[in-house]
Amino acid sequence: MAVAIMLCGTIAGNAQSTVYVFMRSSVNADCVMSINGGQSFEIRGPLKRTMMNLSGPEPNRFYHAAKKKVTINEEGKALFSAKYTFYANMDRNNPRDMVAELQLNLSEGSVHYIQLKFKGMNDVQLIELSEKEGLKLLKDKKYQELPDYTEQ
Repeated sequence: MAVAIMLCGTIAGNAQSTVYVFMRSSVNADCVMSINGGQSFEIRGPLKRTMMNLSGPEPNRFYHAAKKKVTINEEGKALFSAKYTFYANMDRNNPRDMVAELQLNLSEGSVHYIQLKFKGMNDVQLIELSEKEGLKLLKDKKYQELPDYTEQ
């Protein structure tokens, strides 16, 4: 009986949730994700190609769509924030920042799928996808898999 109680305590202490984060292909941009206010990881696919920029000396950089598996070792509410920085004409002195947030309710063993979506030219949003949509994007070959991230 003491062994069973000890095992239950161990399982409860290791509650894990999985969140898959998706970002479409992008141009001249960086995206930093935060969880509960702490900077956590970057999400951006590998460089797809560069193209001459007629408006400036730096070339335009095109990045693949990306997906990242995030493991969180806590239960409860988690606030995901994305700071998407776009550099018009690769002008690093004049970035345009856009911020999006999404709150998830995490429970042991839960799986969530979120995507950074562009809303017009000047706004982004984080949306939660259905399981069906998330599984479809996980299988999509256009989304390059980035290294996993574990939130401490």
